[in-house]
Amino acid sequence: MAIRQREMKAPADWWSTYGSSAPNLRDFAVKVLSLTCSDSGCERNWGVFELVSLFIFNLFHSQIVSEVH
Repeated sequence: MAIRQREMKAPADWWSTYGSSAPNLRDFAVKVLSLTCSDSGCERNWGVFELVSLFIFNLFHSQIVSEVH
């Protein structure tokens, strides 16, 4: 019954009707929907990576230039 109703009912109505009989699914859905939907943490990590990469590039570039001269 619940499987057939998932296409006929709105998600909120389905959860209010059948959610109590699927506690594991309910708990899993709460965990998934509680995840952060932002990439700010990722952007912050890439910013640090870019800064370190640029520092290393400049360090090696300056060594190569000083060796050539």
